[in-house]
Amino acid sequence: MLTAIFNYTKGTEYGLEIAVDWSSKGKKYKGEKEIEAKWHSFSLNHPRPAGLGTVISLVENGHAIFMAAEEPFENITTITAGGAL
Repeated sequence: MLTAIFNYTKGTEYGLEIAVDWSSKGKKYKGEKEIEAKWHSFSLNHPRPAGLGTVISLVENGHAIFMAAEEPFENITTITAGGAL
């Protein structure tokens, strides 16, 4: 997931802030320094960069991905075959 954020934000400091904020909500979070170290090890020149497809694949394979929002979202339980709600 961190690499998807990295690639989407093109490795910017803003992207790092998002990654740290998102990671800090996880059970395995060990601190900002760990996320920064991983972040700075990523490359925008990766031959197969992670992106939205990676995130979708993780969700489809049972991985829970949580995002913080200022306003709670309504729980969506059904998506039609065409992707529309």
